[in-house]
Formats: sequence, structure tokens, C-alpha cells
Amino acid sequence: MTEKPASYARRSPTQGRAKATVTAIRQAAAQVLAREGYERATTNRIAVVAGVSIGTLYQYFDGREAIFEAVVDEVLDGLVEACRTALASSGDDLQAQTGALARAGLGALARHPGVLRQLDAIPGSSFRAKLVDAKARGHQLLAGLVAAHRPDLDADGKAVTSRVLIDVAEGLVFNLRADDDLDRLSAEVARLVLAYLRHR
Repeated sequence: MTEKPASYARRSPTQGRAKATVTAIRQAAAQVLAREGYERATTNRIAVVAGVSIGTLYQYFDGREAIFEAVVDEVLDGLVEACRTALASSGDDLQAQTGALARAGLGALARHPGVLRQLDAIPGSSFRAKLVDAKARGHQLLAGLVAAHRPDLDADGKAVTSRVLIDVAEGLVFNLRADDDLDRLSAEVARLVLAYLRHR
């Protein structure tokens, strides 16, 4: 995944240790958000979970909103990239492709289930705009899949099929829970997508 300029950050890390620190802060913020919610996700709480001092946190981020913006990018970009990689490495068989996509999409959020809902609830967040962009990239991925396996559909049919799949995926990842059995859920998602694409 190409690293984006950290325009929301106070200082962009260049050394390995600094990059690891910033990663720890982002992951801690995602963890606190997912488990404890926005109100409890203070910079002090994030610093404690990340294992860094509050001074170190402020070396890289202006405040918690800046950290959350970094989390938005990491989560959404990571989700799309996981699906892209899964699709590229699963061959041409539709069943293998749908299984790989389901496992990758759910697996990308398994560490912090519920984080998407919390990011969406942050006042003034860019989450919704960035979600639209992520869905557009996901649509491009699925458009190729649909075109390859349903050449009988016209352009409108292919577009609607891709949209339905993306919207279903959005609902699933938004509602992912900590106690979900990811293997079983992934298998059920794959069955659903496979049946839809074959019999639409």
C-alpha cells in the first residue's frame, strides 16, 4: 500500500523507530475507539494504550482528531488493499475469488470490530467522504469480477450488481462484532455472493 503524506500530522516520521511509534498510536486509537467509544478515546488514553508518553504523541499529532483522520485512512485503505490483493492472488475461479474476498474484507477489520461505526460518529470527521472514495475503488474491483463472470449482463446490469455487492459488504463490515466467528461468517458471505453472481 502506498503511504500517503500525513497532512493531518504535525510531523511525518522518516526513521523506522518513529514510523513504528506512529503506527502504534494509530492502532491504539483504533483499539480504544472500537472498544470504548469516542468520548473515552482521549489523547491520554491513546498514549497509554500505545505505550508512549503524551509528549511523544504530540510530536506527531496535533490532537485526537488528527489521529482519528490517520486511522480513517489506514482502515479504509487497508480494507481496499486487502480485497485487491485477495482478488489478484485467487486465480480465475469464481468460488475461490468470492471466498478470498470475504475472508480478506472481514479479516482486515477483525482486529478492531466496530471501529467503522465509531469513526463515522466523530463530529467533523472526513470519514463519510473517504468512505465514498473507498467504495468507488471497491466498485472498480468488483466491476472486473462481475464482467468476467457475467458477460451476459448489459452495462447497467453489471453496474447494479457491483453496487449491490458493495452495499452488502458495507453493512457487513459496519456491523462486525468482537464475538463473530470470522471463518463461519466469511463462508456465509462467500455463499451469498456466489449464489447472487451465478443466479442473478
